[in-house]
Amino acid sequence: MLFDGEAEAGRRPGIGEDVVARHHEAVTVPVQTLIAEGRAALREGDAATARRVLESALAESASDDVLEGLARAAYLELDFARAIKDWERAYAAHRDGGDRVGAVRVARTLAYMYGSVIGDGAVMSGWIARARTLLAGDIESPEAGWVSLNLGMFEGDRGQKEKRFREALELARRFGDSDLEFVTLAYLGASLVHADRTEEGMVLLDEAPAAVAGSDVDDFCVLQEIFCQLFSACERAHDVSRADQWIRIGGRSRSAGAFLPSRPSAVRTTAASSPPPDGGPRPTPR
Repeated sequence: MLFDGEAEAGRRPGIGEDVVARHHEAVTVPVQTLIAEGRAALREGDAATARRVLESALAESASDDVLEGLARAAYLELDFARAIKDWERAYAAHRDGGDRVGAVRVARTLAYMYGSVIGDGAVMSGWIARARTLLAGDIESPEAGWVSLNLGMFEGDRGQKEKRFREALELARRFGDSDLEFVTLAYLGASLVHADRTEEGMVLLDEAPAAVAGSDVDDFCVLQEIFCQLFSACERAHDVSRADQWIRIGGRSRSAGAFLPSRPSAVRTTAASSPPPDGGPRPTPR
């Protein structure tokens, strides 16, 4: 937490306190700048730059934000074991610092990682339960929407899956969380396509990458997931033409262009590497 720079009312800080305050400010301002630079690099999918600046920040402060940023960098580097370790450290830092929202965010991200990457269902269930407990009935918040999205990803019943996704979408729109809105549209659309409600699902799937093209979404992990869900649905529907069209549009985005196939002939390969044909999840830390 940044030093607020304000003395208690009616009292001036002593010399020693003033030195401590100025030292704290001298340390935290550069750290916050490094965190901002790291986050900007992560949005662009530049893991190397993000790690470099965040490790510099870590040398000054093992804060929750620094640890969380390093976890995302490790994820982009495909070092999932390291990412999980850093997220677990970030969770503890958020909890100890009294940041309940941050703790919820990291808890549901860990559920995501254990369920999708490691395949440990019991551990996944434990972390998603932790996120729900930490929400403490605060269901009217963007973070509650992200938890609903995660619950929908791992829900086996198609009707309940759709219900969870629509809950997440409603909360995203109410609170203006564009990342949550459009990644949820992608998941909901893919789920509908896999349920053979193809026309209904494709309308949603077309809207999500349109939002990427219109710069409504700039987070690398979120836009990557949008296109992965699109390709998965196109594979299911044998609609390579739709995937080709969105590859051409998505390629105009510097972030999306970092992972989209460059040739139309690569669409089938890309779709085949997307989630399994049940609209299932891939890890998208945020």
